[in-house]
Amino acid sequence: MSYKSELGVNILNKEVEYEFGKKAQLSIWDIGEHLRYKFIRSTFYRGAVGCISIFDLKKPQSFKIIKKRILEIYDYVNNKRYFIIIGINADLSEKSDTSTNITDIQEFKEKYSSIYYKATLNNINNLEDGFVELTRRIMYSRI
Repeated sequence: MSYKSELGVNILNKEVEYEFGKKAQLSIWDIGEHLRYKFIRSTFYRGAVGCISIFDLKKPQSFKIIKKRILEIYDYVNNKRYFIIIGINADLSEKSDTSTNITDIQEFKEKYSSIYYKATLNNINNLEDGFVELTRRIMYSRI
């Protein structure tokens, strides 16, 4: 994996084995959330073929932010895109009064044909599962 930082964007290249013996090279663009980067985000959205949005289950505001971001992406894309939503801190959110409402997540997931995973800080396998599933869907859509 290689990582490169640009103005408001962090770029990561990652190889993903989406099926036994079949690999794809992903270029992952982590786009800044700050308002000052809003003008530049649309440039990156236009070339995207998939999206992984990660939020903190313990912080309901973080889910509101990714919902807003996905709606922003929909404003710039013309054809179907693939979205994976990953909620981190799954182990801690179940013990918290401030956890994100699972019904909100399910409704959003269904409305935008997203896939939803939960991950813990100690077990980030679902993050990798998210990348594999996203890659698999993109690659199969091209056949």
